[in-house]
Amino acid sequence: MSPPRSSADLPSAPNDSGAPVVLGLGNRAGGDDSVGLRIVEKLASHGVGAIAVTSGAALIDALMTVRKAIIADAVIGPFPVGTVVYFDGPELFAHVGRMSASSHSIPVGQAVKIAHVLGGAQDVQFVGVAIGNELAKMTSSSELSGPVELAVHEAALRIAALVKRAANPLGADATGTLPSGSG
Repeated sequence: MSPPRSSADLPSAPNDSGAPVVLGLGNRAGGDDSVGLRIVEKLASHGVGAIAVTSGAALIDALMTVRKAIIADAVIGPFPVGTVVYFDGPELFAHVGRMSASSHSIPVGQAVKIAHVLGGAQDVQFVGVAIGNELAKMTSSSELSGPVELAVHEAALRIAALVKRAANPLGADATGTLPSGSG
């Protein structure tokens, strides 16, 4: 089991490999808003590399060092709590970009757009877990609510499948299984 990495582990020059870098965004003391960090921990416990990021500005920095990224984060919006959602390309900008509520210094959609315009990551996918409709519902706790806790495993499976597919685009069995026993 490898520990989750932090944004300090990012390369100083852009990563040109075909594999996406997984970036989990969250606030450790933000209750359900910490779900991106929990997904990073789940992936790391199964040997899937992922990096923890704790602010919108740090997300921009991270996106400037990679060509492809998968962002894991909480979603504030019109989805039932605990729903795992996926966006990429124009859909990412259309949906995540509309969400102005954010506990991060810069909302995810804006961070992705800024990095994209500045020549950072050009291929970004987003896997999120819905935490409700209001930023005010976040707690100052390190615990996740039941539905969000249950969704961490599903989100990690989705990301593992995306990483596996990117590693072998011509014949990947992208079933989304976590290596070494998913628990």
